[in-house]
Amino acid sequence: MNIGNRFKQFRLRKKLSQKEAAELIGVQYYQLANYETGRSEPSIKVLKNMSHFYGVSIDRLVGNNRLSKMSEQEKEYFEAKKQEYTQKMEEALKILQEVYDNK
Repeated sequence: MNIGNRFKQFRLRKKLSQKEAAELIGVQYYQLANYETGRSEPSIKVLKNMSHFYGVSIDRLVGNNRLSKMSEQEKEYFEAKKQEYTQKMEEALKILQEVYDNK
């Protein structure tokens, strides 16, 4: 199943229209439609919002089942790297926002 179909599947489990889900996730209706059809991919921020809203991890949301086959040591390593990457991305977004706000 492709990623767009997974997004749609989680939305339908909540029994929501695209318009309702988009509003609750914090995106425009057409953006969610594009994610579900595979015309575009959501940002990390949108993935975080979707995972919180649907109550699943980002890995599950995007269909990353490989983690269930890893050893505990591998899972810990990748979780640490994921947190490190997320922190760096959030720092980069703050810097970009500051640059944008100072224009």
